Amino acid sequence: MKVEQARRSTEGVWNRPLGELRDAQLVFVFAGGELSRDGEALSEVGAAYPQAQVIGCSTAGEICASQVTDNTLVATAVRFEDTRIELARVQLDEPTRSREAGHVLATSLPAEGLVHVVVFSEGLQVNGSELVKGITAALPARVTVTGGLAGDGDRFLATS
Repeated sequence: MKVEQARRSTEGVWNRPLGELRDAQLVFVFAGGELSRDGEALSEVGAAYPQAQVIGCSTAGEICASQVTDNTLVATAVRFEDTRIELARVQLDEPTRSREAGHVLATSLPAEGLVHVVVFSEGLQVNGSELVKGITAALPARVTVTGGLAGDGDRFLATS
């Protein structure tokens, strides 16, 4: 596995060039404040890693190497030796349906060869515990699950 990580400031400056790991399969993007909805920043990430699936969410603090910052965008590109990446998405209409949404999400993934699931969810209109219960109930016991809920700093107004 190879990993490359870069951080973008609110002024649009990256701490290092993007795209050295151009053949990355997956890019995690975590951003605070307005950067989580900054189309230009997200386009730069997509252009730097044209073969990658880009996933992530808004945060209440971004981690890059050993530093934690606020109101930045952190992109972590990953190239695996022998791993297949599958994406799945489900729309959650109301928090009371969080467990059902988790079940639908988990069953939409191909079970053959599945070993790990990473889940990111909108953070304000979901019951995270019920979402996880629905996911884990629908997956084989050998499959591990990690992830988290999107954040909004200390505002609790909107997540993405």
